[in-house]
Amino acid sequence: QSYPGETARIVGGAQLNPSDFVVSTDSRLDATAQGNVWQTSLAGVTTSYGSVSSQSGSANTALELFCDGQAMTLGRYPDYAYVDDVLAAPNPESVWGFVTVSSVVSSSQFHYTDAHLDRLNGVSGLMANGYWGTYRYSAHNVSVSSVNSSTRTITASGTSSAVGNPFYIYNALQEVTRPGEYYVDTSTGTLFFWPPAGTIQHEMLVSLLQQPLLVISNAQFVTFQGITFEVARDVGVKIQGGGSNLLSDCIIRNVGGNGVAVSSGTHNGIDSCKVYGAGKCAVYLSGGSRSTLTAGENFVRNCDLHDFARLFWTYNPGVDMEDPSD
Repeated sequence: QSYPGETARIVGGAQLNPSDFVVSTDSRLDATAQGNVWQTSLAGVTTSYGSVSSQSGSANTALELFCDGQAMTLGRYPDYAYVDDVLAAPNPESVWGFVTVSSVVSSSQFHYTDAHLDRLNGVSGLMANGYWGTYRYSAHNVSVSSVNSSTRTITASGTSSAVGNPFYIYNALQEVTRPGEYYVDTSTGTLFFWPPAGTIQHEMLVSLLQQPLLVISNAQFVTFQGITFEVARDVGVKIQGGGSNLLSDCIIRNVGGNGVAVSSGTHNGIDSCKVYGAGKCAVYLSGGSRSTLTAGENFVRNCDLHDFARLFWTYNPGVDMEDPSD
């Protein structure tokens, strides 16, 4: 546990030095971003940037940026804007930060009408997140192969689009257009960032660790209390097997996968914890034996879970209770 009066942090990333940033003059920047976006080389930090395209699967491997304990946003269009009464807006989808499929060419190609997207013609590494298919019940990320401004056609595998499907494009330097947005140019190892509050003087962390920050495996009566686990590309804390292992009064935040994964074992759980900023579920919970009808009695108790499903929007609830593997 933390020393009295202090907070111990286990961080799966590296802290960036504000003095290493300079104001960017990159020609790809939007006019509104000129003079507001800063850049720094990540070469001295890591050359393992992962791939944003991994988000089209089930796990994130990409480096992410976190500023003052909050996840930043990859440059995107349209930008997201919260309103209290979205149904009263003339175009609810645009208010929530989406454009829509205007017509379908094939299972991997569709047309758009928003002229803003024309400027992404020829840009590589783009991603799209949207509610694809006829019924729009599931959102997922897809890699964009190309944007053709002449025909206003987007090619992106795995969309199976239907007219009216809402989506947005992300991972573009051209779309770093407001505070809190960033972009990583993996070809040069350069991070571009429009910092909040108009200053680069913040605590800035980039995620590096592709493994859980903590694994408790086949142990008994192990307790972690009052510790912050943060900044990793996949799962935050994993408890597997054993029994009576506990996270108590901890903070688990800003990871690319599940915040906490409790699988197998008995009487393992988390109590009075805060879990937020998880890319998938806040807590994955399983255990016991289905074949023998043995209760696992693993638990989540008195916890504050919010801002989960940050990267993978659907089928990632606050607590995902699953059948045991057998």
